[in-house]
Amino acid sequence: MPVTMPKPPDGATQAALESLNSVRGESLSSESLRDEALVYPHRGYVMDVLDVAAGRLLETAIAGPWRHMIARGQLIEESVDVVEADSNGRHRLTNRSRGTRNGAMARAIARALVAPRFRNESFEARVLAIPALSVMALWLVGNDKSLLIPVGTVPGVLKSGKQYSSDAFLAALRSSAQARLEFDNSPKSM
Repeated sequence: MPVTMPKPPDGATQAALESLNSVRGESLSSESLRDEALVYPHRGYVMDVLDVAAGRLLETAIAGPWRHMIARGQLIEESVDVVEADSNGRHRLTNRSRGTRNGAMARAIARALVAPRFRNESFEARVLAIPALSVMALWLVGNDKSLLIPVGTVPGVLKSGKQYSSDAFLAALRSSAQARLEFDNSPKSM
């Protein structure tokens, strides 16, 4: 089984649809979306720079919102993030993002879904972000291993589109994370 997209809770998809409704000013359902569609639902994960600097594993990454990409025809440059808002399981929109990174992530996901090299193993697609390092990667989680494919570059450290093992990915970022933690931009007293 190749790379698969996880199925978000129904409430997360409904909240994403409601986000489209509010922008368009009309009531939509997944069947009535004509020029817009929600595609590539996935879970976002965030890893703290402290964990990267300390050499901790990807398992320290914290599950974040469900994300849906918004496709307009063949163009994807927007996404919506939805979180569970209360104990009753209701979901709410937390972020709507527009920009080239959304399109780049959508292309990375699309390539992974059809890549022959992933056909003999089972992977779930996730997205990993390390905000303090401005790093975002497609995170393919398998039974025995994880693979990461950076989206965007980290000059001199990671190459966009290249496949890394979890160990190689984190090892490549460790010195950048340590340097980031050592940087002090606090005001100096005179």
